[in-house]
Amino acid sequence: FGAAIDRATDSKRISLLLCLLAGALGALPYYFEELFIFTFISLFALFYIALKQRNGRKRFFAPFFWYFMGFYSPLYIFLSEMYPYSRFGFSEDQAVFILICSCIAIPLLHSLVSSCIMLFARFLKHDGLDFIGYASLFVINEWILSLGMLAFPWSGVAVSLTGFLPYLQ
Repeated sequence: FGAAIDRATDSKRISLLLCLLAGALGALPYYFEELFIFTFISLFALFYIALKQRNGRKRFFAPFFWYFMGFYSPLYIFLSEMYPYSRFGFSEDQAVFILICSCIAIPLLHSLVSSCIMLFARFLKHDGLDFIGYASLFVINEWILSLGMLAFPWSGVAVSLTGFLPYLQ
């Protein structure tokens, strides 16, 4: 699997597209819990690509940003299913604004926040224990995104693994 990604990551655009696709793949278990294995595959692909492009801050930010855009966009698209929002007391203009925010702005904001948090992984040493740092940053990221007005705590990795309860237990 790593060799296939290796060949594909020769081009920067292809590697960013792979991160976007890996994020979308990681969102599938939220809709179909029996596809929980895609959580592991998508995270493996993300970290593999990110570690290959570890040289510069900008190059380290981009893989995480595109992964999280591919991940959060399909997760938050369900908010569009509630349109029209008139049954909630919103005008048509407010409903369109909410629809744009829920499908574009919120995933964009969460992707930026997540990428900035994961940017700290750039400072981890390659000593064999850096996977603990990556996991810690990922947990911190999920915790931060569960706070505040735009919190979506159901987008945590643990929710995607409900199809494989022994792993969570």
